Amino acid sequence: MLLMLGFNGMVLTGDLFNLYVFLEISSLSSYALIAIGEKRAPYSAFRYLIIGTVGGSLYLLGVGFLYTVTGTLNIIDMHTMLPQVIGHSSVIAALILMVIGVGVKAALFPLHGWLPDSYTFASSTSSALIAPIGTKVAAYILFRVVLFLFGVELIDDQLPVTTIIGIFAGIGILYGSIMAIAQSEMKKMLAYSSVSQIGYIIMGLSLANPFGFIGAVLHILNHAMMKALLFLVSGSMRLKEGHSLITKFDNSYRKKYPWTMAAFTTAAISMVGLPPLAGFFSKWYLALGTIDNSNWLLLSVILISSLLNAVYFFRILEKVYLNNPDTESAEETEVVERDEVGFSMMFPMAVMAIGLLLVGIFNVYIVNIIFTMFPAGF
Repeated sequence: MLLMLGFNGMVLTGDLFNLYVFLEISSLSSYALIAIGEKRAPYSAFRYLIIGTVGGSLYLLGVGFLYTVTGTLNIIDMHTMLPQVIGHSSVIAALILMVIGVGVKAALFPLHGWLPDSYTFASSTSSALIAPIGTKVAAYILFRVVLFLFGVELIDDQLPVTTIIGIFAGIGILYGSIMAIAQSEMKKMLAYSSVSQIGYIIMGLSLANPFGFIGAVLHILNHAMMKALLFLVSGSMRLKEGHSLITKFDNSYRKKYPWTMAAFTTAAISMVGLPPLAGFFSKWYLALGTIDNSNWLLLSVILISSLLNAVYFFRILEKVYLNNPDTESAEETEVVERDEVGFSMMFPMAVMAIGLLLVGIFNVYIVNIIFTMFPAGF
């Protein structure tokens, strides 16, 4: 409840210092939730605490610099004053500190070091809550700072911030995807996948055009649903099998856990970006944004990363749905009974899986809502 209080507070507040307060409330709750996981969870939570505190402190220092120059903490009031003081060295320093500080919280490459172990060793329920929402709310703060507080034109006149974060986002997308392929543990794979997916959201911000903004905001929603579902499936596997090692998956899973595997398949296909599921449309708008900016490098990053996503998700689908000829004869005589998780665990997975399909089909209505969120100047 404290975690959700912090997240909701960050969305609702219009004050930069209150934003910091709610950020720390949610962060402290995250540290505690991560620490109650596996044996290595307390160490991962402590490392997250140290790195997260540095990030929060940088953000607060930037807020202090802005306050000394403008005399206000209200985002709207400060936005009207910044054009008169944008050349001030304190304002430039504040911008850099705030972007780096929030980048730590959002796990933007290369500030993501706390994330893989934290998501892997936290309890499955904590991972399914923190992974879909935590970094997205931090990305939302970055949107507010860059687009709604400073404004893209004001920033880029002083520093090429959008270009720099676009480069790091592109590297993060490819790095996270490649590291996910290298993992043999499903939760670790999903953790590195989150590093990659955050890159998509920050890439949309860096494009600084309507298509990029729509793609980024839509991907915040899509990825929250996809990653929540995938971590819930991982938790179900750990409950039933005692592990979530990809190397131990086999085609008996499709008979023992048909609905769980169907939910996993839905999320996996959406992550790869195949229509009509939700993941396709956010990537589509991001691709349109790169074309609008003639940024062919980031467009190629989107295409390559989708192929890499297919590699690390389809290897699981291959193990689950395709027969292994070496063990096929032995399995013919073996009777596998269905052993699904209970309704209380299956229901949220079903809601997420159906939601991915509905968000994909009715994405135009969501996009119309996002249109109303456009910052001034778009």
